[in-house]
Amino acid sequence: MVQLSPVVRLTRLTKFKIMYQKWFSGTPKSPPYNHIVQIGDPVLRRKAKTIDPSAIPEEPMQKLLSRLYHVMRTSGIAGLSAPQLGVSLRVFAIQFPSKRNYEFPLLYEKRQMEYIPLQV
Repeated sequence: MVQLSPVVRLTRLTKFKIMYQKWFSGTPKSPPYNHIVQIGDPVLRRKAKTIDPSAIPEEPMQKLLSRLYHVMRTSGIAGLSAPQLGVSLRVFAIQFPSKRNYEFPLLYEKRQMEYIPLQV
């Protein structure tokens, strides 16, 4: 049996460790996420970039908008912005469905809240 030097053994062990960590952790997801980022995320601290309204019909923006809508629906929230999904753009979506009016009708009447369709 061939004796390996401690340096070679350590190098092989380090390579194996790195390979195993990459396999176990997988590849990190890229924005826009399927979840809302947490407080302290760097994207929430940066100033979001403005977008040209003519860019809204393009494919990447449509994917972002559909992700905004999906996360809003699954989280049950009334509004969501692109930075909350990890994308530093000045885009937000808001929706106040009429079905929520039935949860607390007196509160909605007192605050004069009304139905708002999905708006971007």
